This record gives sequence, structure tokens and C-alpha cells, in this order.
Amino acid sequence: MPKKRVALPELNESIYQEKMLRLRAALLAPFVGPEMAGRIAQQVVDDMTSSWKEGFSRVRTPYFKVAVPILDREGIKGGLRATYRAFVNEVASKVFTKGTETIDQVIAKFVAMHCDEAILREIVEGMQKLFA
Repeated sequence: MPKKRVALPELNESIYQEKMLRLRAALLAPFVGPEMAGRIAQQVVDDMTSSWKEGFSRVRTPYFKVAVPILDREGIKGGLRATYRAFVNEVASKVFTKGTETIDQVIAKFVAMHCDEAILREIVEGMQKLFA
């Protein structure tokens, strides 16, 4: 019997910083000692955190707050759900962040991958409200 999908907890800045600091310091500790590793890692983690705040949450938030409820309501499961997640990532990146493609271009691409156009448009509407 397949495992029930569990929603990931909301990732906030302090949890992200703590996790990255432990990972980075653990990698450096054998070479420079634990205290020095903590100081070096803190500088790297501060830079990573600022990048994360700017970019990562722009992709993760719309998927879990907009797309997942729509996909659950429509009964979309399995591999097709991953295609819709890729759609959210692409819209967030290429339309809202970089501006290299239009919404209609991205929708046409994913309709060719057997996604439902009405669901894609509903996801985009929710993302536009979230980013407004």
C-alpha cells in the first residue's frame, strides 16, 4: 500500500539557517576545528539565506499554497502532479522572475504535455493573486 503524502512544514528563515549552518560546519570541522568551522560557515550561510529568501520561497510557496489545493480538488495524482509542479516552477521563473516567456507560451508547452489548460490557468490566477 502506498504511503500517504505528507505536506512539508512551512520552511522559515531560522530553520533554514540552522540547517545550512549544521551542514556547512560539519563539512569544515575535520579540517579547521569546530569553532573556526562555525565562524566560516556562518558567513556562507548568511549569503545563502539572503539568496533563499529572494528566490526559493518564490517557487515553493505558490506550489503549496496555490497548486496543491487545486490538484487535490481535481484528483490529480502521481507523475502528472510532478508535471504541474514543473509548471509552477517554470511560471515563477520564466514569467514572474526573468520575464523571458509569456504565460500563454508556458501554458501551451504544458498542454502539449497532457496537462489540463483550465487547471493551468486556475493555478496562474492563484499565483498572480499571491504575487500581487
